[in-house]
Amino acid sequence: MPSQQYIRPGQATLPYGAQQRSAYYAPYLYAPPPKKRTPLVPLLLVIVGLGLFGLFATVAMNLGGTEIVPSPTPTGPVIPTGIPEPDKNPSDLPVPKNLPESRDWVESNALYTESLPQNVQCSLGDVEVADLSESELEDHLNQLTACLWAVWNEPVTNAGFELPRPLVNIYSSEVKTPCGEMESMNAAYCSANQQIYFATDLFEMMDDYIKPGLGEAKFATETVVAHEFGHAIQARTGILYADAYLEHYASSTSEKNDYSRRTEMQADCFAGGWTESVEQANGLTQAQLQVLEQLMYGIGDDQLNQQEGYSTTHGLGKNRQAWYVKGLKISGSPLTTCNTYVA
Repeated sequence: MPSQQYIRPGQATLPYGAQQRSAYYAPYLYAPPPKKRTPLVPLLLVIVGLGLFGLFATVAMNLGGTEIVPSPTPTGPVIPTGIPEPDKNPSDLPVPKNLPESRDWVESNALYTESLPQNVQCSLGDVEVADLSESELEDHLNQLTACLWAVWNEPVTNAGFELPRPLVNIYSSEVKTPCGEMESMNAAYCSANQQIYFATDLFEMMDDYIKPGLGEAKFATETVVAHEFGHAIQARTGILYADAYLEHYASSTSEKNDYSRRTEMQADCFAGGWTESVEQANGLTQAQLQVLEQLMYGIGDDQLNQQEGYSTTHGLGKNRQAWYVKGLKISGSPLTTCNTYVA
């Protein structure tokens, strides 16, 4: 363990590899960074990689002051009012002062005592996401963050944190971000600007590696974005930077990868918890939820690389699936259910 224990916010550095915080990673899906680069980058450059619901009566709920107003038609969107616009200039993220505080933030975060609201009436209607144009897809996913925010704002703010609504950016070719270059077939959260990035050709990866034999993967794209929003939750509650510090000062590659897997599978659990909160509003059946469970299995390190037992930064398919299922069954229980750091 390095002797340096105390870290000044804004001056700490992390290895280039700590930038990658995305739902998917395989050598053929996300190319490595150029060989000629400085070994360290600023900490603030961290990337972490719908259904039909019939409403025949007016429904209103209170989610931290948010009123739920249903669509006038059964197939239309049901979007809460009072949701803030995506924040392009969010407040700074919480940064731990030292390694002991980093461990405390990941293991005993105040967020874990909170619970997600259940049966949240938020839906984007009956949408075939793969048929949308790029601009329509970007609009759809930015509407999706309204439903994500509606579920997550209450527990995050009750835990003493702020939750700006992240912007989703769609790209069809390599794009430069404050966290570095985003390549094809990927989805990621960038902590430098607190925004989410989604590649349009990610659908091809889903078709090639997830859908065969699994049936229609309804809500798959939304689940991917929910995972990235999970990284946003980690960032806004200090978990993301605390984990990044722990990874940076890990004594071995094995320990570093272990921290990374815990971060990724916690985001899987957060995605499952959100899905449970809105599954009724989106008309998701048990069969469709089982397909989503298989989707999470399909994006395990071993499944993407087609190597049995292979696990690096994201985890085995069976483990990613297990944590997603934990989220699906959270049923109003405290978010300690998703505490991968003490598992």
